[in-house]
Formats: sequence, C-alpha cells, structure tokens
Amino acid sequence: MIKQDNQFVVRVFEVLSQNPTASEIDFLIEAHTRIGYLAAIAQGQADQAEDQRKYEEATKYREVKDENPKWTQAQVEAAVMVACYDFRKGENKAAEEAKKLANLLDSVREGINGIKYLGRNGGGDVRIGP
Repeated sequence: MIKQDNQFVVRVFEVLSQNPTASEIDFLIEAHTRIGYLAAIAQGQADQAEDQRKYEEATKYREVKDENPKWTQAQVEAAVMVACYDFRKGENKAAEEAKKLANLLDSVREGINGIKYLGRNGGGDVRIGP
C-alpha cells in the first residue's frame, strides 16, 4: 500500500474504535469502497505470490531431481523447501496483508450495519457509560 492508503486505513481504525455514529456513515461508506478495492488488490497479490512459489518449487524440484537421481523423495522435497523458503515467506506476508484488509472491510461493513440498525430502532439516543 502507498502512504496515502496507509493514512486512510489508520483513519478508518480511529473511526471504528470510537463508536461511530450516523454522522460518520458517509465516511464509512467511502471507506467500504476504498478498503474493498485495496482488499481485492491485496488478495490478487497474495494469489500471485502463491503462484510464483508453486512455480519456483516445481522448477527447483525438477532441477534437484535431475541433478541427484539417487536421492529419496524426502531428500528432494527438503532441498526444494530450503531453496524456496524466501518465496514461501513472501507468500505468507502477502496472505497476511490480504487477510488484514479483508477483516477491516468486514469491520467497516459491520459498523455501517450497526449504525443503520440503531437508526431504525431509535438507538440514536442510547448512551453507554456515565
């Protein structure tokens, strides 16, 4: 994500963590759109990282198998796992980022639904605490 997107995500966290009200519904609707877009991009990057890792593993498997025909299957797989560690690490990081954005999108959606529910049921006057 670029710096501008990071700042927007921080603002969304702030709004959601401070019990949003109907006055913030427009911001949350915008957030739903932008976070949805970012989540889709992040999921695409995670899928791409997984595909890259699988390709590298398949390529490395063939290379190791050709270079060491007497190795057992376990030895070949261990060599491939070591050789492709960085690709797996990148895949995990991309999947983590995609999951974070998907969870934030769900939180924004629930915030919007909560505001709509309270608005329909006269909850605008409800106060929690002193």
